[in-house]
Amino acid sequence: MLIVGIALVLTSLPGVALAVRPSVSPSENVPYVGSDPEGPVTFLMMILTNKSPAVTYIMNGMKFATECAPSGSSAPGVIVITRHRTRVSQQPRFSYHRAGFVIRGHVYGSLGAPRVVGTVQLDEPGCDGDVLPFTARLAP
Repeated sequence: MLIVGIALVLTSLPGVALAVRPSVSPSENVPYVGSDPEGPVTFLMMILTNKSPAVTYIMNGMKFATECAPSGSSAPGVIVITRHRTRVSQQPRFSYHRAGFVIRGHVYGSLGAPRVVGTVQLDEPGCDGDVLPFTARLAP
């Protein structure tokens, strides 16, 4: 009977099967918006909460405006912040290196709707590899 319950959780959330445990209640992907010096920054964030007050964040669909792509460059894959937050004062850091992107930052503020601050660097032929600071928050 327990196996059936777990299977239902996994089939209803195929995109986050690795992050889902029976003690975790999922949320929807919520849109985040922000900016860097070259223009808009957008992504989706899934906020997972345990029965305890711990929170895990999964960011996906990150799109950054850069000098080489003012309309936006998309970072493939997801960023999972594995250090669970239990207090507002915690600011877990993340780092992402894939497909020419180097993204670093941290989340802070509200557990359920945190702000994200960091840097993005796009290393592609023809780009100068500038490190751009960015900020983002839950879309209004």
